[in-house]
Amino acid sequence: FKNKILNVTKLNSSHIEIDWSRPNGDYNFISLVCIIGTYRSRSIHSKNTVRGLCSHQPSLSGYFIDIFINVDKTGVEFRASEYSLLIKPERVKNFQLISSTPKTLKFSWDPPNGIYSYVNIACIDLKTNVLAYQINVSNTTFQAECINLTPNTQYKVRVKTIATVSNETQFEIEEYNLATGSEISNITQLSLSDLTRVNFSNIVSNEVISVLNSLQTNLTSIKNQTLVDENRLINFLNETSIILENIALRNTLSEKEEFVLPFINLIDSFMDESRQILGRTGNNSNKLSFSLEVISNKLELSTSNSFTRDFKNFFVKTQIINSSKVDYSDMGFATTSNNQESIFNINSDSIDYFFGLNGLKYAAFFNKKPLENLINQNKTPRITYVAYSSPKLFSGSNVKSVEDLELDCKSSQIG
Repeated sequence: FKNKILNVTKLNSSHIEIDWSRPNGDYNFISLVCIIGTYRSRSIHSKNTVRGLCSHQPSLSGYFIDIFINVDKTGVEFRASEYSLLIKPERVKNFQLISSTPKTLKFSWDPPNGIYSYVNIACIDLKTNVLAYQINVSNTTFQAECINLTPNTQYKVRVKTIATVSNETQFEIEEYNLATGSEISNITQLSLSDLTRVNFSNIVSNEVISVLNSLQTNLTSIKNQTLVDENRLINFLNETSIILENIALRNTLSEKEEFVLPFINLIDSFMDESRQILGRTGNNSNKLSFSLEVISNKLELSTSNSFTRDFKNFFVKTQIINSSKVDYSDMGFATTSNNQESIFNINSDSIDYFFGLNGLKYAAFFNKKPLENLINQNKTPRITYVAYSSPKLFSGSNVKSVEDLELDCKSSQIG
């Protein structure tokens, strides 16, 4: 009854697909057995079947798996073939720089799905490609530090998640470009112009929060003048929009709520200005909407899978989607049909759902198909959307149509 296991494919985090050749001889049925750690699964297949699935929740990643194809002949099972493999582990989650000095970089992360043996952290000089420092940390440690680095130098930080069984090793790699801190003692003392050139990936979160608070204080001071200097205000808006975009795009996968809220509140304060003022900032006001969407999409959702907040000038909601079946009605989405009028002059055939929020005329929309693709790939996506009470932030745009405006604003509503 011999046969061959031809291929094993990881479909997603929790499922593998096994292809095999049809066993020789006459038999009643095929049984597929998978032993995953201490877990054993068995599925029955007809004798003409040449493909089956094995699964393990919440993840197969990092496990050593034994696969057996058995055939049944008059109530007795015979082994047709067997195969063993170590599934590649997943990348660590939420890897981020938590502190930097002129000679050190310190990181933290959350463990990946599945299991793994240890994590290797390596700091490599980006220009010379020379390894400057590396360290192995156990699967119960979630922080590491590269030390004795060169000040003001950019490094490629390689994060390798490693699983080992006997003589077999599998690993997953992710890389980040980070730089050691400068000698700046108080970043809040820099001028606005200098702040527009700062790489905020090199600045720890507490210092960035200080920058945000300082910008908020300066904006309030300008607006509280008896006679507001409009040119000074517009210059402040222009330079601050660049700073906020640089902060939003810093090399982090997530940001804590105490970081995100002062960022969003500052943009909310900007929207208190008139449409005429924001219109004189050119496309810099569009940077504010882009930064708002990006930072909302990076909000760390550690205690809850969603965040909802109604600010003065806009509404923000971001939610992790864990289920392969998305209940759109639960998220405030309204269904459209093909015979309805187009939304914002966009062909409704390409839009399955849009966001309908009371009192917020300028609602955002998205096409659900890419979202479902992410779910099917087990990427654990999130939906993030922002609905504005007015089009103020887009009043400086040069675009002539709503379709172009969507591109101009660099929308990042699907994370």
